[in-house]
Amino acid sequence: MLAEGASISEIYIQLLTPAMVRVGELWRTRKVNVAQQKLATEITLGQMDKLRSLGVTKEKSPHRALVCCIKGELHSTGARMTADLFRLEGWTVDFLGPDVPTEAILAMVKSRRPQILALSVTMKSNLKPVRALLGALRKLPGPPKVLIGGQATAALTRWRIRDLDFHVALNLMDGLNFALTAFRRAKPKADLKQYLAAIGRRIRELRTRTGHTQAQLAESADLNRAYIVLVEHGKQNISLGVVIKIANALGVPAEQLLAT
Repeated sequence: MLAEGASISEIYIQLLTPAMVRVGELWRTRKVNVAQQKLATEITLGQMDKLRSLGVTKEKSPHRALVCCIKGELHSTGARMTADLFRLEGWTVDFLGPDVPTEAILAMVKSRRPQILALSVTMKSNLKPVRALLGALRKLPGPPKVLIGGQATAALTRWRIRDLDFHVALNLMDGLNFALTAFRRAKPKADLKQYLAAIGRRIRELRTRTGHTQAQLAESADLNRAYIVLVEHGKQNISLGVVIKIANALGVPAEQLLAT
């Protein structure tokens, strides 16, 4: 397919993914045994290693993705494909592999501050830790957008998690498009007044979510309350240095304030 002009993403999505889905169906209906299923998986991973070495990464993105399988989930091929596709788009990717405990995922989210947390869940029995993780994530200040994929995601479309932006991916391309659309490269806004108002709204939203008063935020950011009031109302031209101060005080990446 490469010789015919197909991209690595297209090979992953149109060839390798359907093949692995078919192998999974054959395994569940006992038409292939565990050894045959594992052999097919290793062959697929080997082809992915070869394709990864041939990939041309796009321009470096400022964004980070954290990709892993939920606790108890041992099927990691889809998650590894997702990590590879993010890397090809220029994202920085932390891939944690299969069977990652909820507490470990939360710790990585807090320390690495990804814009996207991509989770893989194939077995329906692993939906319970997904629910627990989403509940814990919504309590964090400025949680990442959550992308969930895998064979067990049909039930997730009915879930509603307050104060958390999560998307159930129908397939690899759907998941990737969700992330790229949410974090498309920002184009300069022609109207400074509108841009400052949007930043102010974002700061006010995060301040409220984290439980800060204007006075507390001002103190933490080494600013005065009157300045914070002006910023939140879009009445104050704000420098990058102030953005970083406010972001640090709120415990979020600076780019989260600017991604209006």
